[in-house]
This record gives sequence, structure tokens and C-alpha cells, in this order.
Amino acid sequence: MRFQLGPPPANPAFDPTAGGWIKLKEPNPWLMQLLALPIAVGVGVLLMWAMTRLVDLRPSGIVPILVVLLLLLPVHEMIHALIHPGNGRTIDSIVGFWPKKLVCYAHYDGPLSRNRFIAVLIGPFLVMSVVPLLVEAMLRVNFTWVAVLAIVNGLAASGDTAACLLLLQAPRTATMRNQGYYTWWRPAAPDRPT
Repeated sequence: MRFQLGPPPANPAFDPTAGGWIKLKEPNPWLMQLLALPIAVGVGVLLMWAMTRLVDLRPSGIVPILVVLLLLLPVHEMIHALIHPGNGRTIDSIVGFWPKKLVCYAHYDGPLSRNRFIAVLIGPFLVMSVVPLLVEAMLRVNFTWVAVLAIVNGLAASGDTAACLLLLQAPRTATMRNQGYYTWWRPAAPDRPT
């Protein structure tokens, strides 16, 4: 795994104009964040509700939330990387922060099946938002910090959710690949990647 400050890297060895690759219709990073805004607003309303109903709003109650926020983003991106081929342990897995666009990302510099690409995108939402709440419900317990973590992570995953919807432009059996920020796809070859 590599770490990068700046945009997702372009791979000079990958020429998407050759080999039948088709560019996914996707917005630039700022517009993508704007498209994710309705999802973020919905989750933000839940977060505000949780903050006013479940959390002690005195400084001693807010400090743990700030700690959760600081730890959440790196863990969220690492979960993305763990779903990459090689579980994020190859040089093709890149975790980064793009300060100019205010975007954290986990980037895989190789081909993925469309379904694997979707799994990479929704992994942190499932692991850090859905599963903890389901476990709480099954055990019939209620921990405020779990609800706050789940909601804050849902807010962080709003761009991932929007990106999943964009991937539906490609057929289920497509092979996907990023070149820098943008995504390309082509019909699956017989030796389709996983």
C-alpha cells in the first residue's frame, strides 16, 4: 500500500483510449460532492438529531465525538483498501488525501470487476454503519457512541454512495479501471479480474 498527498495518480502504462475502454459519465470532484449533498444532508440531519438527543453537548461530551471524527476517515479509507485485490497490501493500493478538493480516497491502480468496484465503495458503510447498528439491535443494547459513529460514517460515505449509482452505467460483467480520478470500463474479457 502506498500513501499519497494530492489527486489519485494517473498510470502512464494504462492508455484507456486503447483496448476498448469507455469513459464513465461522471462529474468532476466538486460536482460529485455536490451530487452527494442530498445524501449528506439526510445523514447530517440524523447526526444533528443524535447530537441533540443522545450526546452530552458540554465540552466533555463533544471531545469524544471529535476524536471519532479524526479517527474515522483513515479507518474508512483503510476498509476500502482492504477490499482491493491483495487486501490493500500491494503497491496498486493507494490511500490518499487531495487537499485542493478536500477529498480522502482509496485508489486501486489496476482492473476490477464492476461488482468488486461497488464492494470497495460500499464496504466502509456496511462495516462501520450498518453492521454495528444491526449488532446493537440483535443484542438489544444501545451505545450512544455506536450510533454517532454509524451516522458520522454514513455522512463520510455519501460520496461513495453516489459513486455506486454512477457505476450502474456499466454492465454487471464489466471490467472497471481508474486513470487518475476518472473511471473507465469495458466489456469483460474471458479472464475477468475479481
